[in-house]
Amino acid sequence: MRAVVYTGLGGPENIEVVERPVPSVGEGEILIRVLRAGVNAADKILLETGLNFFTGQMSDPVSESVVPGGEVVGIREDTGRRVVALCGSGGYAEWVAVAESGVWPVPDHVSDADALTLTASGLTAWFLLEAAPVAQDQSAVVTGAAGALGSIAVQLAVRRGSGRVIALASTPRKREFVADLGAHAVIDSCAEKLRHRLLEANGGAPVDVFFDMVGGKVFEEARAALARFGRIVVYGAASHESPLLEPTSLAFGSHTLSGVWLPDYVEAGLAGPALDKMFELHGRGELRTHPGPSFSLEHAHQAQEVLADRNTVGKVQIDVCAG
Repeated sequence: MRAVVYTGLGGPENIEVVERPVPSVGEGEILIRVLRAGVNAADKILLETGLNFFTGQMSDPVSESVVPGGEVVGIREDTGRRVVALCGSGGYAEWVAVAESGVWPVPDHVSDADALTLTASGLTAWFLLEAAPVAQDQSAVVTGAAGALGSIAVQLAVRRGSGRVIALASTPRKREFVADLGAHAVIDSCAEKLRHRLLEANGGAPVDVFFDMVGGKVFEEARAALARFGRIVVYGAASHESPLLEPTSLAFGSHTLSGVWLPDYVEAGLAGPALDKMFELHGRGELRTHPGPSFSLEHAHQAQEVLADRNTVGKVQIDVCAG
């Protein structure tokens, strides 16, 4: 089978397409013929650092010939049924072995591209809103709002009755896209003077909830704009920078800091029911998806470069059947 492998740590020069045996299936696993694989920031982190964000484990690409790709949509080899799966790694390939606990059926009315968008990105967005529900008299800030995850988080927050949803996006095109999703305010995501823009977007008042996938200076600026009893939920660190935070400072303002990591929810058996609800909302037209550009396996390096450039909207994908 064709598969993308990382041959070392670094950049796109360490991405190759090779022929590998179809993976064997272990106990509790199933074999999936991959149709599409999701492209995530985690794939780039794995290439640059060896850290697999889907599993929390370090890898050595040179000795392990790591195949990236933590989520796929495809066909179960044993039943012929179309499914989505969180596989941790191995998704950039024609076949992948996946623990059955991370596999869910896809309804006929949901396309491959939409199913993939609603899985890792959609589920994470769902559990962000579970971790920090936003009341009708409260405001919520969503970072990366034009991406697959952020765009779903914006819609879910609006749908659940959040008082004011403030979306962050980096370009005019992205801000126009997010505004069309129903965000009450859309502002530039640049960290410089972000606190002032957040306060202005919220009518001069501090914000109640901040969903952060950036870290660094963005986190610090948002923290400075946080209201009494405000909450920050961390689910990524796209800036690759750790924010400055003195834990005891959380007491002043009675602030809460928490995190969301999707594998925890999968292992707890919470992902399947949430995904079914999102498929239902999508089928009724109440939750829109926006699949981004797709690439063949042979152009996987371009897929990661496009995601890193931050000029796209929606879910970047690899069409394994292409090429």
